Amino acid sequence: YRQGLCPTAERVCDEYFWLASVHPLLDREDLDDIAGAVRKVVTAFIEKKAANIPINYATPEIRAML
Repeated sequence: YRQGLCPTAERVCDEYFWLASVHPLLDREDLDDIAGAVRKVVTAFIEKKAANIPINYATPEIRAML
């Protein structure tokens, strides 16, 4: 596939986050840990954006490897 072939799917991949590793056999405590980790990361992104700190989580080099 080439970039631009599926613009909606590409936008979704850039804008959304999903947990593919959530498994039905995980305990409630495990799910709470995962949710806490996600909240921690989201909070850090929000705080950086509010402070006008650039968020360079995917460099062009990393994107080229995907």
